[in-house]
Amino acid sequence: MEGFFNAIDIWENNYSNNILNYKNTLKSYEEFACTIEFSDKGSVNMCSHWKIVYQGLIWPLATAYLKATRGSNNEDTRKKNLLVLFEFLASFNVIILISAIKNSSENIEEYDKLIEELWSLRVIKKGKSGNNIYDSKTWHRMSFGSWTTLYGNLSKIFKKYEFSTVMNKEFFENLANKKYKKLFNKLKNKERNSDAHSGFEDDIDVSLKLQELERYLDEDIFNILKLYSGLKLYYTTCENKAISPKKTEYKVFSLNGHCDPPMMSKIITDMKLKPETLYLNDSLNNNFLELDCDLIRFNLIPNSKKWGIYIYEGIDTRKNVALYKCYYDDNMLEIPLKTDEDTFLRVSDEFLNQVLRIK
Repeated sequence: MEGFFNAIDIWENNYSNNILNYKNTLKSYEEFACTIEFSDKGSVNMCSHWKIVYQGLIWPLATAYLKATRGSNNEDTRKKNLLVLFEFLASFNVIILISAIKNSSENIEEYDKLIEELWSLRVIKKGKSGNNIYDSKTWHRMSFGSWTTLYGNLSKIFKKYEFSTVMNKEFFENLANKKYKKLFNKLKNKERNSDAHSGFEDDIDVSLKLQELERYLDEDIFNILKLYSGLKLYYTTCENKAISPKKTEYKVFSLNGHCDPPMMSKIITDMKLKPETLYLNDSLNNNFLELDCDLIRFNLIPNSKKWGIYIYEGIDTRKNVALYKCYYDDNMLEIPLKTDEDTFLRVSDEFLNQVLRIK
């Protein structure tokens, strides 16, 4: 029922804000009317799109989707929001796949070669310990194109190597399918064309481009979103207690559905989970995938009481900080870079050896 009442609120807000805008009000009503209905037994039936977003999507994807599809009635704004959603989904998928490799139990003999394949690297010299030092400047500032490049590299790697993933192997193989790399490459070009013509598009051009992007959303992007159906996302706190010799109870943020702010809950598992860490959970076998904390973070939004998912955006060598972007709230997060030997984040030629190490 929660999804039903939220749908009512969305439609009511659209109606109240646009009562004189017949076209958008009618469209909003039609979207609502064909989305939810009552069955003969009195229960609420929802179409697959709404059911997945409200009940089956992890919080960052649900939030990004709702902002892209319900955030505005202005067609130009909706077009831009869809492009933001597409870039966010590409980056999120890449981070999930990289995290899967990091958590693989396999010992890959061609380890350095794998790093070079993933990050399209060029070795520039040898480090003090004999390890390769790479030219990392390409990854000092991320873009839609950067994530698409990584997606293509990951597709090849998952086809070439075998990984013992902690979760359902089929999920990662589906996510790494090269057809999605091709899809995001198309969408990346749509973004570039949109930026190139920014400020010069008339209403008809904007409307046609929006319709095209919405077709991608309904036909292709939602196939990717459905891959996450049944998975859960959690952020662990520092609170936990052993409830048996093998099992531990953890207090976590449950980052699932569209709830804002995220809800606190408790989970029980025999896996040892790190504090203040994001985990993707396969609810069928209760396995947890630790997400790469150097590429994705869960943080309070600056000057706000709201929380956000932040994706690695690059580094600022002048400020000596790593930059993270919250796609659905247009906020940036700056994390000071350390320079000690044990840290992952360094402003040096060894940046990739520290930040982007797979193991």
